[in-house]
Amino acid sequence: MRKFTIYLLCLNLSLLPAFQAHAFVGAVAVAFSNPVVRFAATEILIDVAARGFAANDPLYNTSAKLSKSKYISFLRGKGKAIAFIAAGLAAAGFIIGDDIKKPSGKVNNDVSPIKGIAWTAAGRYDVSPSVLGEQLCKTIGYCSEFRINLYAYDSTRNDIRTLVFLNASGNELQSQTASQLPCNYAPSSVASCAADYHPSAVTEGPATDQEIDSKFLSWISSQPEHDQRFAFAGSDGRLHPDIAKELEVSAPPLMPNGQALPAIGTQPWVYADMIARGVGQQTNADAPNYIPPASWADASYLAQNVAAGNQAITNSNANGNGTTLPGEAVSPGTSFPEDIAVNNLGGIESRIDATNKLLTELSQTTVEVATAPDINKSKSYWTSKYPDSFSGVWTVFHEKVQTTPLFSWLNSFKIQFSGGASYPSWSFCTELGFVDFGCHDLTISPTVWTAVRSMMIFCASLLARRLVFGG
Repeated sequence: MRKFTIYLLCLNLSLLPAFQAHAFVGAVAVAFSNPVVRFAATEILIDVAARGFAANDPLYNTSAKLSKSKYISFLRGKGKAIAFIAAGLAAAGFIIGDDIKKPSGKVNNDVSPIKGIAWTAAGRYDVSPSVLGEQLCKTIGYCSEFRINLYAYDSTRNDIRTLVFLNASGNELQSQTASQLPCNYAPSSVASCAADYHPSAVTEGPATDQEIDSKFLSWISSQPEHDQRFAFAGSDGRLHPDIAKELEVSAPPLMPNGQALPAIGTQPWVYADMIARGVGQQTNADAPNYIPPASWADASYLAQNVAAGNQAITNSNANGNGTTLPGEAVSPGTSFPEDIAVNNLGGIESRIDATNKLLTELSQTTVEVATAPDINKSKSYWTSKYPDSFSGVWTVFHEKVQTTPLFSWLNSFKIQFSGGASYPSWSFCTELGFVDFGCHDLTISPTVWTAVRSMMIFCASLLARRLVFGG
């Protein structure tokens, strides 16, 4: 281990200038690829077109990740100023001001508390359907939220509501009917039944991240795919820069042979753009849209896998003029020139030679080898009664037991295929060495065997009929 550590240290010191010369941070261009947004448990997946590390790297289609917490932070800042997002927040029941707010205690179809009136459901009482629903949800296993529905048989009635309790996935667990009744039929502990009760005014409170996640993101998911992109775009219709810089984009893919993608403006991307537009062909070599058969596989891979059939990606890579895609935004970063002067490499070879010499000297050591004593020449202080240990005792016992009449009788049950058939008959002796009960014959009447055989054939016939015809 010490030799290996020294070797790595020396090698690192030798090659350190080369590593430093290639270390750079690139600018990653990110644009909308396809208007599809997918919401996972804690993150949002957006189909985008991303560029490699350098400004002249080709674009490729990928799925970028954005954490929900970062997106909600964007909503609280610049997001709420976007018209599409503002409309969605309002549709989800939020109020837009300096922050995203939600009226405290206000639930759709709720009834405001009234002095002298109580609500009851499932044997519980409280001042309103929403407060009653919150109390019941705590007593129901896996209940995460609830909603209040109007009375199904008469939606005009304001004295009856239906409480529907849901789990974290939005699936209904159960429902309860909540009804209004005077306080003289309710316990005096209900707040609205107190003599000095005054209903509190509805106040606005900041919406929690969990409320925005469960309400607003669900609203976005219900919109058409083409409209979902507007929840992540700025006023110019492009991917918002504040979102683009938070995206986690995977590294560019490789070619099937393991090589890096060809640079923009090269011929493989011209062929790929022809395939993406559906005009490439391999038959007429004189036509301008001719693609040599040797280049068809790589060009098809670029068009279908790298660009995912996106003509905007293939066209931008084929032109090589730095044209940006619709919706493109650039995340902060620093790109360096392609040609970087690499200095202090002349002594690498001599340093490696010195390292190898050092390792050779470390490996030349003289160590006396210790040997164990010869057990065959050693003598014991006592004579063992069982030199072969337990295995020897068991072998002797096993051989003696197998010669007894009982084991001879058990061996008679072995199946023998001698070519002739007869009704089985057994004889057994009960001599165990220390007691002898004599020998006896065990014979079953042939009629019993005939009955067993007939029953087996009959049952087999029934099974065969069922397997063939069913039923």
